[in-house]
Amino acid sequence: MNLKDIMIDKLIYIEEKVFTKQDVFTFLTEKIARLKGVNEDLLLNAVNKRENKLTTAIGLNVAIPHARIKNWGKTTMACLKTKEVKNYESMDSKPVKLVFLFISDSNKPGEHVNVMSKLSYILAEDDNIDKLLNTKSSEELFNSIIEISNAM
Repeated sequence: MNLKDIMIDKLIYIEEKVFTKQDVFTFLTEKIARLKGVNEDLLLNAVNKRENKLTTAIGLNVAIPHARIKNWGKTTMACLKTKEVKNYESMDSKPVKLVFLFISDSNKPGEHVNVMSKLSYILAEDDNIDKLLNTKSSEELFNSIIEISNAM
């Protein structure tokens, strides 16, 4: 699986403002719910439940909140690049600026692990993070993610 298989350009956002962690979760789960025609609270509750176990802010200005939902179907990912996310404690204390939120099917654990692996590989390179953080439009961010993913 390649990230282009689960990314939809309508779910890539650049917002030059400050969010709280909960605002980001609400914003992105609302967008996914609207696109998929599902209840937003289902997604938001699942993401919050996972987040309560351990922060998904991995450091280097990046967070990867996620949830697994029974009978979800195809994994869906949204991305937000923002000025900063307040009260999102990361492992390196750097402010979160880039959020990849994805929802996967709890009946397909391999797919979930595969997405985490692909994102981790991309984000392991500082140049890749810099490239993503320096994008100026949603279209550029989407294309950069796909380009980096394809180069793997």
